[in-house]
Amino acid sequence: MYGLAKIGCFLAGCCHGKEYYGPFAVVYSNEHKGSYFPIQLVDMVIFLLIHVFALVLTNKMKNKVRAIYIILAVTIPIRFALEYTRYYHDGTLIAPGQVTVLITGVIAFIMVAVWKKVLKISYVEK
Repeated sequence: MYGLAKIGCFLAGCCHGKEYYGPFAVVYSNEHKGSYFPIQLVDMVIFLLIHVFALVLTNKMKNKVRAIYIILAVTIPIRFALEYTRYYHDGTLIAPGQVTVLITGVIAFIMVAVWKKVLKISYVEK
C-alpha cells in the first residue's frame, strides 16, 4: 500500500525529494515549484518490489512468522535509508523521520512477537 500511496504524492508534489537537477528529476510548477529528486517514484518501485518479495517469501516459507521477521528486516533499513533523500531531512546523521521509522520498526517486531506468543504459533523446521 505504501508503494501505491506514493502515486498520489508524486502527482500532488508533496513528500518530494531534495532539490535535484540530475537525471529523472521531477519538476513541479505548483506550490512546490522546483526540481526535485524523484523519491516518490523510487519509493513506488522499491516498495512494490518488496511486496513481490514478501509474496514469494510467504508462499515459499513454511514458517510464516520467520518470513514476517525477514520482511521487516528488509523493509525497515530501506525505509530508513530513503529518508536521506526527502526534502525535510535536515542533513543530520539521524533526522526525526528516521527516528520515527526506527521506533515504528521496533514496535512492529514487538507486535509480531506478541502475536506469535498469543496465538502460540510454532513450526517444526524440516
